Formats: sequence, C-alpha cells, structure tokens
Amino acid sequence: MTEQTARYPRGKLLTIGAALLVFAAVKVAALLWWQQQEQPETAARAQCAADGVAASGCLFLDGARFRLRLGAGHGAPLVLLAENVPPDVRELSASFRMKDMDMGPNRFYLAKQADGSWRADGVYLPFCASGRRDWIVEWQADGRRFQAAFATE
Repeated sequence: MTEQTARYPRGKLLTIGAALLVFAAVKVAALLWWQQQEQPETAARAQCAADGVAASGCLFLDGARFRLRLGAGHGAPLVLLAENVPPDVRELSASFRMKDMDMGPNRFYLAKQADGSWRADGVYLPFCASGRRDWIVEWQADGRRFQAAFATE
C-alpha cells in the first residue's frame, strides 16, 4: 500500500473525482448560458449623427436618442444618456465590446430621471490589454438591441 492510498482510501478519491467532474460540468453549462444571454441575436445598427454616439448621439425607437459623454482622457468614467425614450420603456441598459473581442460581462443600467430622460454616471470601459481604442456600445431597451461604434483617445 502506497502512502497516497493509505491517506486517501479509494472510495474517497472516487468521490472527490466525481465532485470535480460535476463542478466542471456545471461551470461549462453556466458559461454557455452566459454567452447566450450576453450575445445579441441581432443588434440593429442605430442611426447615428455624423459626429457619432459620443457627441450628438444615435436615434433608436422612433426618435429616442442614445449618447455617450466621454470622460476627460483614457480611463476616465463615461456618462450614458438617453432622451425622448418612449414612456412605456421599463428598462434601459448598455454594455461595451470590441469587434471580435469579448470583454466579459459589463452591463450598466440607466436610471429614469424626473424629466423622463435616462442616465448612468460613473461608467468605466472594460480594460483592454491590447491597447485598442475601437469600441462598440450595445444598448437594450426592454430587450430590443441597438449598437454603434465609437473610439476613445
């Protein structure tokens, strides 16, 4: 009998191995579920002004306008703004990614303001180790998805 089998009987090793396999299966299933939740089926490209989503903004939902107010310099927080949103919209959120690069979960929820606009302050872009500055913002209004490209300095 080796020292390993004396310390851990065969039954205990099998139990530990089975538990690790179950844990791995649950982790894979959770990852697949998350990817289906975060990936847009078909995000409509929003109609943006010539100066883009980070300036005049982009139209969506028959006249609503979504804008980003970029912070002063790289790494500064952003402000997300939406105006003229139909009053029946219950939830508005946004996330950021890059073309062909998943940036992990980073959903930000906008809060409805007293004047009817929607806003989220203190929003930070995900960290990009490659140093790229080309972003895609994807926002949802009650499950309807829209997207626009923008760049940071």
